[in-house]
Amino acid sequence: MNDSKDRCNTLLPMLLQHALRQDYEAIKVLPGAGIHRHVVRLCDGDLNLAVDYFQGLTPVEQAELLKAVATFENTVGGVGSVTLLERFAPLKSLRTGDCRRAAYSWILENTDSYRYFSDNMKSLSGYDSWIQQIAHATEENMRRDALRQSEDKKRIAENANGNLFNAVRRGDLKAVAALLKAGAQASVCCPDGTTMNNFARRKGHLLIAALLEETLASGAHK
Repeated sequence: MNDSKDRCNTLLPMLLQHALRQDYEAIKVLPGAGIHRHVVRLCDGDLNLAVDYFQGLTPVEQAELLKAVATFENTVGGVGSVTLLERFAPLKSLRTGDCRRAAYSWILENTDSYRYFSDNMKSLSGYDSWIQQIAHATEENMRRDALRQSEDKKRIAENANGNLFNAVRRGDLKAVAALLKAGAQASVCCPDGTTMNNFARRKGHLLIAALLEETLASGAHK
């Protein structure tokens, strides 16, 4: 904990000061730069301390610290999925007009520190396009699923309609109830044009006739 706190109290402010001066070359030669185990230490320990520090900065300072952290991490080619950038400000959460978007644009174009989360995109426009493609593909998959479900439901209902006459003819109350639940239409007619409920009464299946009439009255099947 103390070591993590010391790094938040020293290294992060130092990174910020260099970034505010646009002195990225100085960041590349800070103690620990280029040494993977030291760079990774930015991202381990108590991450909440680093996040708290970041959230206490102004938006402009946050943008500059993002660039500084990316530059420092890039001295070892980026550290992949443990980058602090995702903890500070997830790129997908940034909105139009957020000044940190410009920082991420710079990061994607000048470092590899966010490649794990940007799907290796090297520009903000490329990342935005990728996100839009994912959203479009997701929407298209949902549309296809909805259409497939609708077609399946329609097919099941058609099959149920086809089986309803035989179930009524047999006097199978449970089968009739199951077919109605599956989508069979109580209003469907028998092959000779007789309504299904009248056919049931004619056959003496009064409970089935009552079920069909109740279904028709409820408006569940037209």
